[in-house]
Amino acid sequence: MLYRSPLSMATSLTGMFLASFLLVLLFGAFLLQVGLNSGYIGLLMLSFLMGVYVFSGIFAKTMRLKAFFTAERSANPFIVGQAIASGIISSGIFILLAGDFYERGTDALAGYSGWILGSCLMVVLFAASVNRSAEPTLAGFLNGSNSSRLHRGLSLFAVSLVGFILLTAQFRLTASLSETFLGISGTESIIMMVIAIGICLLMGGVQALSISRMLAYPVIAIGFLLPIAMIAYKISGNPFPQLAYGSGALEPIMQIDREIIDTGFAEANEIFSLTKSRTPDIVQYLSILFCLACGLAAMPHLLQHFTTSARPSQARLSGAWAIGLTLLVLTAIPAFAAFYRIDIYTSLLGLQLADLEGEAAWIFNASGNGNFNAITICGAYISSLEDAMAACGQGPDYFLATQDISVNPSLLVLSSGILNEMPPMVTWLLATGALAAIWSTADGIAIALANSLAHDGYVHLVRPGAPQSIRLFIARFLLIMILAVSATLAIGVRPDAIMLFELAFSFSAAALFPALVTRIWWPACGNQCRFAGVSAGIILTSALLFLNILGFDFMPYSGDEWRFAANPETERPTLMSSGMFGMFGAFLAIWISHVAIVGRLNKKSKPSKENRNVPAKPETV
Repeated sequence: MLYRSPLSMATSLTGMFLASFLLVLLFGAFLLQVGLNSGYIGLLMLSFLMGVYVFSGIFAKTMRLKAFFTAERSANPFIVGQAIASGIISSGIFILLAGDFYERGTDALAGYSGWILGSCLMVVLFAASVNRSAEPTLAGFLNGSNSSRLHRGLSLFAVSLVGFILLTAQFRLTASLSETFLGISGTESIIMMVIAIGICLLMGGVQALSISRMLAYPVIAIGFLLPIAMIAYKISGNPFPQLAYGSGALEPIMQIDREIIDTGFAEANEIFSLTKSRTPDIVQYLSILFCLACGLAAMPHLLQHFTTSARPSQARLSGAWAIGLTLLVLTAIPAFAAFYRIDIYTSLLGLQLADLEGEAAWIFNASGNGNFNAITICGAYISSLEDAMAACGQGPDYFLATQDISVNPSLLVLSSGILNEMPPMVTWLLATGALAAIWSTADGIAIALANSLAHDGYVHLVRPGAPQSIRLFIARFLLIMILAVSATLAIGVRPDAIMLFELAFSFSAAALFPALVTRIWWPACGNQCRFAGVSAGIILTSALLFLNILGFDFMPYSGDEWRFAANPETERPTLMSSGMFGMFGAFLAIWISHVAIVGRLNKKSKPSKENRNVPAKPETV
């Protein structure tokens, strides 16, 4: 019987999925109108997301090794582009970048540029070569066919280190978002996430991953773009935020800033507009730019999608689709920050505290609503007028100034629906899009780790020549263990997700990116050089992170930390500076080891001084 890949039915699947997604949104709005508790509607949205993953796993189920590892190399470029775009967008778009623009203005261009540059580097430098290789994993690709066990083990360790850190961060972000916006406890949301991703990947592997990420992209794009389009149309009359950004947001913001200064309501140095930049810290700027760009370009869970295309030319085309679909979302991020600021200006700035209950009652939901604390008034989260007066130390006739209003940048995108007094479905739509972005990153990391540990760890290091059934069993068993360990860490330890995010990108830029570049673009540099580069990147980055966080007395924030750069607003160390110096150290170690190896070979090939002038013996007959 002729095998037909499930990916060949992508068009019909996408149409059915969009129709079902619209029906779920309408059903949720209906339940809200009849008075159902909002927590149940949040559970409905999370259940729908779970259903997408379970359906993807059942639809793409396979017992074929090639389908599990590389989807039979049968995915068309648009499917691969959607899958890569879903992985690129991830949680950083919803949580980091827009809030960064709001908080730091044009200083945030480092992260924004790094995201775009990393996507382009991945496609231009690595897409065709990864597709051309016969290795299904990044660790195997880094070593080639004649590598030693030590080299393969080190590459596997580097890939696993980056993957485990980033996967734990995704679980932690899922818990935070579910508690804040959907009314579901963090532990329950993580368990639901493990079940959904586990069923999907256990049944279909990379083949199911491609389908789930393809279906997740519309949720991510609609969840991010629809609210900002509604906000842009409400403020400027133009539903395209990328086009309404200038005249609809920046010009009014600049005009309001001038009026505030002219009327003496605030000093010029107290106004921080999106169009005015502080003097940037060059180390901080470059470290964010380099680590995001190089770390993103070398991420294993993104590069594995290029192995699902049939030819290198299709891999490049899929990369072009991925860049275009990613830019569709990325270009709206500055508009999100600008429209949010103008909303704050027009709804809160200059308002008397006594008028909060009448003209800005939404502030009590956005500030003092349990875990959802997006805006502070006079440095405090408020749930009533009395809280606001106590925080400001003023009476009800006090006018709010710019320094009295502060926004939590991590919740900027997700709180925009409440700020604009939109229906609750808009907030749930944003939360669902954010969860889809997080899950589409987590499932790719999990399957990349499982395949690497099974293929490069078990098959090459433990049992070469293992049969196909054993390889599939080991990959599935390791997948369960990876999900269980990462979920347990996220629930038990509750680490800082933003710090884990920075750590993962630092190690990816320092250990994986230099090895990938030299593997493809410097063939003369062999496995020993790459071994030196990966080792130097991991060791140097770990040492610098240790000094950055703990210092010499092993105590954080004790004053002896060796900080290369710090966030000027929070004095929090920029951990990506360690990754940047680690990456430079890795390239230097690669070059030094190559020079040393070449010099040793040349020395061996030269004749010794004793034999250099001895005449050759005559040939005897």
